[in-house]
Amino acid sequence: MSQIKVNSIVPVGGLPAGANGGGIIQIVQTVITDTKSYTANANTYADMPGFNCTITPSSSSSKVMIVVGIGGLHQESGTIAGKVVRGSTDIGIGDANGNRPRAGFRMYGSAIYNTNHCGSYHFTFLDSPATTSATTYKLQTMGESGTSYPVYLNRGVQDSDNAFSYRATTCSTMTLYEVSV
Repeated sequence: MSQIKVNSIVPVGGLPAGANGGGIIQIVQTVITDTKSYTANANTYADMPGFNCTITPSSSSSKVMIVVGIGGLHQESGTIAGKVVRGSTDIGIGDANGNRPRAGFRMYGSAIYNTNHCGSYHFTFLDSPATTSATTYKLQTMGESGTSYPVYLNRGVQDSDNAFSYRATTCSTMTLYEVSV
């Protein structure tokens, strides 16, 4: 495990010539506040509609901190695997292990909770894109074997219009921080 120490906040204009050290150079964010549903493919990763964010690093040596917060993602039953990709590169996934799919995180469905409740999921990873080109990160999901279940973003499966706390509409975000090192 490596540790990067940040010892300053970088000014809006970036680091002055000849300066070094760590800090946050820029932050970009995608916010999804509406409710959505889509079908998660069985055994095949597919992009989650609209869940992406683009950053243009100011230096090829910069790192990009990816912070994902998924509110109310829920499926009819079973489990969904999730991951972040940069282009076609998987970011922050588990090691290869036999025939098991590789993922950054898993999300549970109504078989674990129930159709009224939904989970809140988070993913954080420090990436090294090594570029100064516009770089898009996106969230992908995959449903269970032999099934294609509906996935609900920012809501539970049951979405009746009443004032119960478990019917709350939530917010999902992807935030990218360019970090100088």
